[in-house]
Amino acid sequence: MRYWWVNQGQTYREERRGGYLWSPKRSQGKDKQATVRNPFYEYMREVAPGDMVFSYNDGHVVSCGIITSYCYESPKPD
Repeated sequence: MRYWWVNQGQTYREERRGGYLWSPKRSQGKDKQATVRNPFYEYMREVAPGDMVFSYNDGHVVSCGIITSYCYESPKPD
């Protein structure tokens, strides 16, 4: 079992209600034009069933849970 700390932002409410974690594959570069590979997405690919996740949002640990599946692609939550 591994432990993960997840800083959650804009999509926290949707993720919490849906019981999943989400991260964009790419993020905006420093020049605000190009996009770059998001390292946090790469870490999500390492999460495995049985791992524990601590979710942090708005200055607090807001939940913790156990991973039940490997990651898979999905569109951004509403």
